[in-house]
Amino acid sequence: MSKLQHSAWLIALAALSSAIAPLRGAESSLPPPNPNEAKILAALDDKTELEFVDQPLNDVIEYLKSRHEIEIQLDNKALADAGLGSDTPVTKNIKGISLESALDLILGELDLTYTVRDEVLLITTKTAAKSMLSAKIYPVADLVATPVGDDYQNLIEMITSSVDPSAWDEVGGPGCITEFRNAHALVIDQTSTVHRQIERLLAAVRDARRAQAAEEPKQAEDEVKDDETLYVQVYRLPAAWMHPPRRGMGGGAGRAPSSAPRQAPATSTAPAKDKPGDKPAPKNVHPQMGMGGGGMGGAASSSRSVSMADQLAAAIPGVIAPENWDVSGGAGAIRAVGDTLIVRQTRPVHREIRQLLEQLQ
Repeated sequence: MSKLQHSAWLIALAALSSAIAPLRGAESSLPPPNPNEAKILAALDDKTELEFVDQPLNDVIEYLKSRHEIEIQLDNKALADAGLGSDTPVTKNIKGISLESALDLILGELDLTYTVRDEVLLITTKTAAKSMLSAKIYPVADLVATPVGDDYQNLIEMITSSVDPSAWDEVGGPGCITEFRNAHALVIDQTSTVHRQIERLLAAVRDARRAQAAEEPKQAEDEVKDDETLYVQVYRLPAAWMHPPRRGMGGGAGRAPSSAPRQAPATSTAPAKDKPGDKPAPKNVHPQMGMGGGGMGGAASSSRSVSMADQLAAAIPGVIAPENWDVSGGAGAIRAVGDTLIVRQTRPVHREIRQLLEQLQ
């Protein structure tokens, strides 16, 4: 396509902008390929295999035509200009890769390439392929929108710097990109192989944005939960930490005995009950009003040895957010019940408790 033809084509596109507008945000280029070209493009993604030793290029092409049921032609004039022919020998053993990758490997060694043109997959020289351009419309409303307006420049720079950087007119290449703001689209004039790379790039960007958008509600939820609301969480300690009983921790900050096994304490969460007891806790965490009971669960009965749970219940309020516990006038509470710790605290404090227990492994 000459520069004059390209300009005329762009003028025609401008007249069609109002018709394209309802398609804003679409993820595929327009117009869609005709059925034969669509079949070829789909076949390029199919797996293939071949094994040739010094076989003529034409035989390789005939094999691929038959295997993938698509029309493949040699650009004999372009090959002759490059000093090649249909009898150029090919040696290649390929299994389990896409037809597109197989063609890249076979043709790359001969300094050839392919393009989808006139409903066939045409094998030609790289020089000839540069003149075989086609124009496609890429709706990009979802990719250019920013809080301060549409940003086409960054998207264009990403495409031209990521996809065959030498193939664009700004550096002397044949391809070009034009933005049509009233249609929220890019019009790109390029070879078919570059178009495929552009489509993959834009699809990858959209996938990344969808993944980011999926994370945003979770992050927002976590930020809301990191307030001063108190939640009850049950920390079940490993059995080996409990038997045989260990000596007390001295009433202050302490650590697990050196013989404690190096494994993470299991945790579970549950809404507060009238009597938590030793029942397994459901997974959901809910705000709680209070835990009841008097005194600290870390105070050991005179009739038994002080357990690891008792020691931790006594030590944690002294080393993690001391002002947040009931023993110092705060709202939080910690109780030892058998081999578990029942803790009512804010989420940030719960995170610090989990980190401490992991360090005590």
